[in-house]
Amino acid sequence: MAIDPLLYQKLSGRSGDPYTRLGEALAQDAKKQQQRDELPKGVSGGLKVTRMPGVWMNFLHLFKVWGRK
Repeated sequence: MAIDPLLYQKLSGRSGDPYTRLGEALAQDAKKQQQRDELPKGVSGGLKVTRMPGVWMNFLHLFKVWGRK
């Protein structure tokens, strides 16, 4: 699939070779992916994913069971 440079410039308002910009974007993505892969397992650099909703549901279930006795 080819990218028409004139159509690219008209639609995006950016000048330059679209293939160069695409290559730069892919290189940045690859660099970020490599940095994420080098992090210790379980660390993603974002919010820590916890299993708290499941823990709270277990507590609620216990209270429901204890309430029947």
